[in-house]
Amino acid sequence: MLDVRSWGCGTHLLVLGALVLAGLGIAVGRNWEAVTLMADNVGAMGEGAAQAEQLRYPRDLVDYLAAHPERASLVAYDVGAPEAGVWYRADAMRPVVQLAHGRLLAAYVRERAAGRLDTTRRVPLDSVARYAMPGAAAQSFAETRRRWAERGALRPDSTVALPAVARAAVRHNDPAAADALLAALGRAAVARPVAGLPPGARAVPRPRSGLHLSWIHASGDTIAAPVDRAYQMFARLRADTSFRRRQYERLSTRGSGLTLRQQRVRGAQSLPRGTADGYAHLFGRIATGTLGPPARADRMQALLERSVPSDTLGLSVHTVAGLGGALPGVLSLAGYARRSDGHPPRVVVLLLEDLPMGVFYHLLQTGLDKGFQLRLFGDDAFFEQVRRRLRAAAPSQRSPAR
Repeated sequence: MLDVRSWGCGTHLLVLGALVLAGLGIAVGRNWEAVTLMADNVGAMGEGAAQAEQLRYPRDLVDYLAAHPERASLVAYDVGAPEAGVWYRADAMRPVVQLAHGRLLAAYVRERAAGRLDTTRRVPLDSVARYAMPGAAAQSFAETRRRWAERGALRPDSTVALPAVARAAVRHNDPAAADALLAALGRAAVARPVAGLPPGARAVPRPRSGLHLSWIHASGDTIAAPVDRAYQMFARLRADTSFRRRQYERLSTRGSGLTLRQQRVRGAQSLPRGTADGYAHLFGRIATGTLGPPARADRMQALLERSVPSDTLGLSVHTVAGLGGALPGVLSLAGYARRSDGHPPRVVVLLLEDLPMGVFYHLLQTGLDKGFQLRLFGDDAFFEQVRRRLRAAAPSQRSPAR
């Protein structure tokens, strides 16, 4: 016999379920753009998933480089002995993230030495924070602010000295600090030629905040005049308070509205470009103090170099210096290390582009690319393995004439 009470309960459950589904349908309809973006990103994260699973140790990354010459460049050598180094796709022009800050650094020390930059003035914290875009840049700036407070660089009036901003921009790769330093110097000063910069390292830096806004406000798939557009957005962000508030509210509540694949494409269009050979040459000159007059070279070294604990992976390295960064699909690392065994400084530059998202985020989360660079800095046996492996993969690669 049918239980009328159970039938009624079941009916209520069916009605409730229908209401829930209807509510979900309405929510999805109202947020269709967010739902489709999320779905696309989930699909993008599956790109290269099988390859990412194989990347567990630095030696695995060597195999990945050998298998994908279209995406990778690597240069590594002891200063003064390039013929015994690693030269893999050394002259391929690739998009780079934050490596153009090498030119920003050179411009800063040049303008300071020439007396065209007042390094005694105090910089309001808010004038740096305005460039800390919600997301990774804001997180990086929060760490910078904490560091300033701990070291006493941040005064009670919420100001810091300009050299502290330069230090955060260069040594700690903070995007907001780099944009603030760029604003203090001006586009014309940064674009002025720097004596001694090799051709593959002459890219003029783009303001990170303006670059991101140029992606968001691009119409269609192509960004016209990407450098000018990034600087236009940068200037507006700096001067227009209402514009800045609207952009940050949008980013905080809805994000950029761009899929990971769109960000990868727009980054490839608008990022500065350079070669592994060019940036290796640049950092070799910084390491040896031959980029500009001695006083400038000393200041560049002081801003870049940091000590490495003596027990770090058992490597013969006591000081490292470098720049690097990541944006969807692009990873860039360039720098040098001073060694404890009396050998000359060793430069290592790794450029990766158009990476599948699964591989990109695996490297980002594990830091395998940084571990790879550190091993090359201080492990001679590993260095030789990499040299032989990549030479076998591309036997025509040779060190360029110096």
